[in-house]
Amino acid sequence: MTISSKLPPATPLLTERRIAKTSPNIDPHEEWYEITLTSTDALEIHINNLTHPDSCIEIYDKFGTRLEHSSFTPDSPIIHHFFPEKEGLYFIRLTIGPDPDPDHLYQLFVDRYTPLSGTIIGSIRLTAEEGPYLIGPRDLIIPAGSNVTVEAGATLNVRGPNKIVVQDSGALYLCGESTNHITIIGAIGDPTKHQWNQLVKSPQAETLTQHLVIQYDNDENGIDFLSFPTPFVAAASTFEEFTATIEEASHYRRAAIIPPAARLEYIKTWFKQASPYHFSFLEELIPFELYFGNDVTSFADWEMDSLRVSSERFDAGHINYWDFVNGNFTSDLVDAAQLFTNKQSSAEPRIQRMIDFLNIGQNWRQTHGYFKWYDLLNPFNKEGEEFERTFEQMAPTFWLAHNTSIIYWDKKARELGLWEKENVLEQQFINSVIIRVHFAADLPFTIPGYGNNIPPVGFVGISINHGPLSYPKQYPIPAPEHDVDFGTLSIASYLKFFFDTLFNRRTNSIYTWWIPTQADQQLFQLLKEKGISVDSPPEDWDREFIQPSQKTLEEIQHFYLTIA
Repeated sequence: MTISSKLPPATPLLTERRIAKTSPNIDPHEEWYEITLTSTDALEIHINNLTHPDSCIEIYDKFGTRLEHSSFTPDSPIIHHFFPEKEGLYFIRLTIGPDPDPDHLYQLFVDRYTPLSGTIIGSIRLTAEEGPYLIGPRDLIIPAGSNVTVEAGATLNVRGPNKIVVQDSGALYLCGESTNHITIIGAIGDPTKHQWNQLVKSPQAETLTQHLVIQYDNDENGIDFLSFPTPFVAAASTFEEFTATIEEASHYRRAAIIPPAARLEYIKTWFKQASPYHFSFLEELIPFELYFGNDVTSFADWEMDSLRVSSERFDAGHINYWDFVNGNFTSDLVDAAQLFTNKQSSAEPRIQRMIDFLNIGQNWRQTHGYFKWYDLLNPFNKEGEEFERTFEQMAPTFWLAHNTSIIYWDKKARELGLWEKENVLEQQFINSVIIRVHFAADLPFTIPGYGNNIPPVGFVGISINHGPLSYPKQYPIPAPEHDVDFGTLSIASYLKFFFDTLFNRRTNSIYTWWIPTQADQQLFQLLKEKGISVDSPPEDWDREFIQPSQKTLEEIQHFYLTIA
């Protein structure tokens, strides 16, 4: 197809910069961009948040000849890879279909890469300075006797149809460093095993992978819930049997339908699929992953490691407070995920709030796909307002869904006498955990970009596992290092104790949850401005920091479990 040699006026295109604009609300409109490329360049053109079938991307040369195009696909972004055959001026034509929502925004990303394809002869090294690299326009083949070394700091984009093929006696070395990772973007595969389909290895191929950050594009449409094996025991091998079982079961039996050994992986997969982003880190074969809901997985992992949730106790037919709450919370996740998949609602508020959270995450992925790694450079800028709104909406919705389930089953455990069976120190620790769960959801300090809700992206996991104020590693809890005046069971009394601990460099695993940072100076200044000191009564702390949030155990229960 050839158009007039006199092309419309075009805007010079700057790569690695996000462009966000309002969609037309009546008729489609066109936008033209121009860019000069060489035969050693490659482009990834990514436009998301499109809702109309007239939307498309087209590439033209300077003579007005259309070279390539990509059309609209429902519920997914348009992603086009362009590998110019020769140096010259090229034009990108965007056709943006209308959307009746006057606030609807679409976003354009264009990134410049070094193409990487064909059969490698001998040895080559890929550096950060010469990249980033895009696999294509053909497969990258590493045959016998050849090797490719990817150095620390390099980025490989494997999004697209082409693969890295390492044949027998060929070698691929991905040599990231602990402080300078290699980044893989656009992967499709199994994040739990750090496998990606675009890397194809023959049985006798040699590969080395260390210090990788892998960004997966799996589940962009949010329709794969429960595609992994469901963690039921033989008594409930399907969701229908599970539903029938829990309807007839006591709360004790409901907590034991899913064995402890299967819960952690299920919780992790549930929140990874609900997240608008997912990044994998591989440091010396020790995995670390970042997704919206990290803190739930970290807490569940700590429950298992500290033996508060125990497979041996489960196999012996016994159940404690932690087994009970953890098991029923996991059953709530199963229930919510299945109802969400079938586009059904729940009469139970704690289940419906989980479904509401899943819907927000799905809506984001259907419109944008996964949040991309380069957005981490500045996710909360003026051009990312829609992501910021979604992120800020997800945080309180997450805490409401999570906390309603936890508070519900905590209350049931108290009514059934499970809390009273724990020793006095463990009882106090449980109380502090419940108050801190609500505290995290209703922080009195505003964090820029997040409002009054810290998102569940790993802060809790850090405080649980690291530092002098980490959670107890033994069960039941060991005796504290310092005597503590329990005071009233309120957020104000706990917050006062946090500062007391911080100022006096004490540790106490029952009450403390604080990691000293450079932000402490700002907090100390805030105390001075408020006229508050460690010796001030809890009422003053309550007045200056907490109001009007709910505070006591009873008020927290009322907040989450009373439906207007």
